[in-house]
Amino acid sequence: MQCSTEACLTQDNNIPLYEDSHHIYDYTAEIFAKWNLEKYGNPFKHDIPE
Repeated sequence: MQCSTEACLTQDNNIPLYEDSHHIYDYTAEIFAKWNLEKYGNPFKHDIPE
């Protein structure tokens, strides 16, 4: 998701996204969540039959 076939994004507006090689910051989790919602929509939102 955050990586293209060429490279991975490591910063956003000069703010690092990764704490270390295996962990993302809370800020990063929010960014990735927003990107996912924009691209795929909310997986928990669905029509409930009346």
